[in-house]
Amino acid sequence: MDEAETRLSKLAGTHYPRNETHAWGDFFEMRVDSELVVRPMRVYPGGASSLHQHYPEELMLVTEGSVVCDVGRPGGKIDVVRLDEGDVIHVPSGAVHRVRAVDSASGPAHILELKVGEPMDGRYEIVRIEPAVEGRDPSAR
Repeated sequence: MDEAETRLSKLAGTHYPRNETHAWGDFFEMRVDSELVVRPMRVYPGGASSLHQHYPEELMLVTEGSVVCDVGRPGGKIDVVRLDEGDVIHVPSGAVHRVRAVDSASGPAHILELKVGEPMDGRYEIVRIEPAVEGRDPSAR
């Protein structure tokens, strides 16, 4: 656990830390209280999360780099939004969405994701519509 993860895991009310690595990137996740999950994440160059849907809503803040976020809207339309450092997007509960790295030359994009309404045990139904796209993990050389 790095210094930032150690500090974040000491937040009052944090119930469980969890590290996960996927083909598209990785994240460190903490439950702050019964409704809020904080998830610093990296999207590897060339990577994209699966196009998916779940019922916790999300806010995503890009803290480094750039991503493209596909977010479904009522009527089946999907908005394609570029997010640069400092940009935030809201993903409503139940919206189809995914995040993709933009600039594969500059390293992974960093996002701070806040999920609201996730069950206490961290288990919720996630429906994957399209598979994730593997990125290049910068630490695997």
